[in-house]
Order: sequence, then structure tokens, then C-alpha cells
Amino acid sequence: RRKVSCLRWPSVALARAKEREERMGSKGVFYVAVVLLLLCIELPTWAACQQMDSIAGDERVPDDIPKLNCTDNLEVYSLLDFLSGARTGEFERNASTEALVDTWSLADLCSLRGVLCHEDCMAHEDKNLLAPLCAIGNDTSPESLVDAYWKDEKEVEDMMTRSTNLAMTLVSFCVVSLDLGSRGLQGDLESLAGLTGLRRLNLSRNAVTGNVADLSRMKELQFLDLSFNNIGGRLDGFDNPKLETLHAGHNYFIGNMSGLQSLQNLEYLDLNHNGLEGGIEYLSDLDLVQYAYLNENFLTGNISAIQDMNSLLLFAAQNNSLSGTLPESEEMENLIVLMLASNDFTKVGDAFTKMPNLQFADLSANSLSDNVNSVLKSASPWLGAMDLRINNLQGVIETDIANSIQNLEFLFISENPQLKGRLIPNLGNYEQIQVSTIDQFLYYVVDPTVFASFETVQSNYFKVQDDFLATDYECKNYFSEVYSNTTMQTISVDKKVKNLYYCFTMPRGKFLIDKDKQNIIPFNISYFANVESCGIMADQQSG
Repeated sequence: RRKVSCLRWPSVALARAKEREERMGSKGVFYVAVVLLLLCIELPTWAACQQMDSIAGDERVPDDIPKLNCTDNLEVYSLLDFLSGARTGEFERNASTEALVDTWSLADLCSLRGVLCHEDCMAHEDKNLLAPLCAIGNDTSPESLVDAYWKDEKEVEDMMTRSTNLAMTLVSFCVVSLDLGSRGLQGDLESLAGLTGLRRLNLSRNAVTGNVADLSRMKELQFLDLSFNNIGGRLDGFDNPKLETLHAGHNYFIGNMSGLQSLQNLEYLDLNHNGLEGGIEYLSDLDLVQYAYLNENFLTGNISAIQDMNSLLLFAAQNNSLSGTLPESEEMENLIVLMLASNDFTKVGDAFTKMPNLQFADLSANSLSDNVNSVLKSASPWLGAMDLRINNLQGVIETDIANSIQNLEFLFISENPQLKGRLIPNLGNYEQIQVSTIDQFLYYVVDPTVFASFETVQSNYFKVQDDFLATDYECKNYFSEVYSNTTMQTISVDKKVKNLYYCFTMPRGKFLIDKDKQNIIPFNISYFANVESCGIMADQQSG
């Protein structure tokens, strides 16, 4: 790398001097003069560096590689210009950006924060990645390039032989991951189109524009996060068969979701807060999707398609215009969370009987007209939270109807103007309950800071609580607390102590819900008892 800096210093210094001259006027003339004087002083050293590089370079750079300007290779230049915005702390984007981009090597690209390169590229970095990218031109023979860089690697040889842009082919092979979230990036997705070997792309929370069709050549892409950008257009351009995770919320996507049908390996889908229209029938073939977030769009029609999504754990489509009866023809045994607030649904029907493991249901702000007792009686025994506020539920509520849901801790049945009767719940079971009928207003809360049903993941229903270490199997002899906000805790143990036991209050629910990511975690004791003692994994005992 010292050799590279020797070679770059004069051209970069002149570029920066010229820029400063333009900004400073006459004062800049003095600065340029100083730079030129320094160049004269350093010229012998720089010449020596040149000579040393030419000697060392004979074994790694083919003689027939022409010296090209990056602007003559638009695909490479566009990519480097886009990524130059990620070089935070190295320089500001200004008039000298072009000169700096011209000096980039593949080694520089792979060393950027957030850029991960293929191990084969990094393994030979000292031999074959120091030549400026723009020196690799279309007039270079593939054979000479392969001989100099990857002589015995068939995959690279095949790619280079077929290539029409050797520099871009080299980059697309080497760069496998870009993690550039919240970096102040601007530009168009089209600039990244040539990265055909990319497996992970995170551009979240930037100011990127373009549409998903620009990424259609990325056949190896598995993870894509475009959330919180200015990306728009339709979803029709997806052609990424290996994609498993798609975060595209808070953008400007429009039209229907038909473009998602080709994503047969998709497991996680986030399209919150866009301008999507039409129905969700296009999701019915996405059999591997576990999480689907479609909140705050303009979706219409019913949601019967979720019956065909056999892996679905969470479905959230709040603040849309979805309507009809909840699906009730096929069992959805994997569904744990159902969030449909602020839509136009009219009936629950027998839907809850088809969701035997449902733990969290928010159906508030719809037009549900079911008999309230029928809804509560059909609910899953695992249900921990139900929100039925702002509907048109009917009937006279039975006094003990809520007690039939043995794990229920949060219940909201207010603002249903036709509802009558008085509920007499066992308040000892509840964290919060709010019920209002023509005959009754009931409000009870353990923690007044928890109000909305969306916050019920704070409940002990959804998490392990009261964990500590004990010296006996029955957890009667307290030894030490466990700090839940740390990933590692060091404690001192007397030699007389033979065993330590991790003790906790088990959650009442069948699954846990991560309160930050809202991900669902099947409850497993070993997940929490991953304890190491002096570097040796502790034995885990059931019970």
C-alpha cells in the first residue's frame, strides 16, 4: 500500500491544489506554488517509488494493459462514483472526486467500510489488486489477465473469457456484500447493476433512487435492504431467485405486488409505508414466507391468500383498505401474530378456530359485526393479547367469557357502540384490560406506561422473566442475579459450589416475541441457558 500512495500522491495533490485555487482565488496561487515546490523536493523519492513499483509490478500486471481514464469505462466509473459517497472521513464529495476515483484500485474498494470481498480476491491482494481498476481495459486479452491474476481458477477464467468489460467482471466477482446503511448515499440503483455476484446489499436509510429492475442481474442476491430511501416504480422488475430477505419499507413503490411471485425463496417481506395497491393474492405462492409486513399501503380485497402461506408466522397489514371475512377455510397452525388494525373487515367468523396457536391479534378499527361471545370462545388457548376496539361487535357479553382464554393478559373491547352486558374478569390474570359496553366501563392496568396493544410484548407473557442463578436444582438457594441487558456476565464462584442452575419464570406463551424486531422465537430452554463456565459449555438439564 505504501507503493500505491507514492504513485498517487502527485496527481491527487495537484487535483486538490487546483480545487483549492478555485475556491480561494489569489490565495490559492500561493498554495499551488507550495505544492509544486514540495513536488520538486519529493520528485526523486517519487521517481524511486515509480521505479520500485515497475520492478515489483512485472510479476503481477500484464504489459498490455492500457492506462484508461475511469470516465471511459462508464459502468465501472458509475459504480465507483456511487460508492465514493461511502468513503466518509476520507474526503468530501467535490470537484476532486473524479481524480480520486481514477486512482482507486480493487484493494481500495475491498477495504471500504461495509464492503466485503470474495476470499479469493483478498487472499491474493498483495499480488493482483494494486493496479488501478481503470487500467484494465477492453483491449486487454482475457488470457493475459487470468495468467497474471488467477491462473489456475476455472471460474474466473470462464468469466473473463466471456466478458465484454474485464474491469467490471473483476469487480463483480470480488464484491459479494455491501453494507452501507445510513451513510448519506445519493445516486441511482442502476450504478450497482453490474455487481452480478452480490449476495447481500444493505442501502437502508440513505437517499437512493431508482427501481428494483436495476438489480435484476444480481442472481446470487440473498439479502436486500432498501428501506427508508426514495426508490419507486413498480415491483415488476424482481428477478432474484435466491432472495430470502427483502426490506423495502418507507419508499415510493406503486402498483400491485405481482412482481413478487418469482421470489420463491423469500422468507422475510417488509413493504411497509409505500403506495402499493390491489390485493394480496400474489403472495399465495410464497410458501416459505414467515414474516409479511404490509402496513400503511392502499391494499384492497380479502386476505384468503395467507391460508396458502404454510410457513407464515406473522402477518401485519394495518392501515390499508382490506375487507371481507377473515379466512376460515384452511388451518393456519403456524400463525402466531395477526395485525389487521384500521381496515374494513366485517366478520371474524370461524377464522380463530383455524389459528390454533395464535398469540397476538389486533383487529381494532374495522367494521366487525360478530357476536362478541362467539369471537372470544373461538380464540386460541394460547392467545395472550387481543384488541377489538373501535368495531361494531354485537350481543350481551357473558360475565366470565374472558376467563375461558386461560393465557389472556391483554384485552381491549371498547368503542363498540352496540355491545351490552357486564364482564367480570379475574383481574389477577391480567396486565391490562379495557372493556366498555352500554352497561359497563372497565379499565384495569398493572403498568400505566403500557397502553396500546402494540406494546404488549413488554408483558411476561412474551418473555422470560425473573432469571437468576441458584446452587440447587429446585432453584431455592439464590446465588446471583442475571443481567438481562448484557451478553456476557462474569461471576466469582467458591470452589465448594459444585453446580449452578439457571432459573427463571417461564413465559406463559408458547412463543416469544422480540420487542425490537417483532421476530417470533419458539420457546426453548437451551436458548436462554447458553451458559459457559470457565470456557466450557455448562450441562443443560431439563426440568
